[in-house]
Amino acid sequence: MSVVMKRILLFPVFIFAVVAICHAQKMSEVFAEAPHDVLPLMTRNNRLDCIDFIENNMEARVKDKFDNDVVLEEMTDDYLRLATSEVSSMEMKLVKTTIAGADRDSSMIVVYVAETCMGPAADTQVKVYDSTWNLISIVSRPEVEAFVRTDAVLSPDERFSLLAEAKILTLIKGSLSKEDNTLTWELQTSEFTRDTKKAADKCLQPVVVRL
Repeated sequence: MSVVMKRILLFPVFIFAVVAICHAQKMSEVFAEAPHDVLPLMTRNNRLDCIDFIENNMEARVKDKFDNDVVLEEMTDDYLRLATSEVSSMEMKLVKTTIAGADRDSSMIVVYVAETCMGPAADTQVKVYDSTWNLISIVSRPEVEAFVRTDAVLSPDERFSLLAEAKILTLIKGSLSKEDNTLTWELQTSEFTRDTKKAADKCLQPVVVRL
């Protein structure tokens, strides 16, 4: 087979792949096609029902494989928030990102997925997928020191106790914004000792990261 014939035969396949990727740019479509390892307890029918309910201004509540309630609380074209259980939740955000190339830059849509568990304080892991649900990366969380305001007035003992406890009990909540392409991290303090929590209340700040 000639090189020209190969190119002619491969061209429709390439076009189909591009169309498929470009088509799946809306959150409802990306959510519907989420694989088992992203939402292991929700069937595709569960997700389609949630989408149908919320698009018709109904409560988007379904039963998962263990007969527990799952609620799609909010969904826009590029964002959703899902209560996966009484002690866990998930957010998704579609973000257009630029890829530097040798000749010219290109762009693609990626999916940020923030999974939060309460145990008892909130703790979040954020992963990044491409629009066909291939895992790209796991987002690094800020170091404990990043949450302490630079102008915070702490005694040496307060600072030492705060950083020591925070590094042992490193529980960090991450929240994806529905308004813009940002991720906000908040260091959780509910498990700190009373004195350390008092110091934390005086000096901690959220860390906002642009996606």
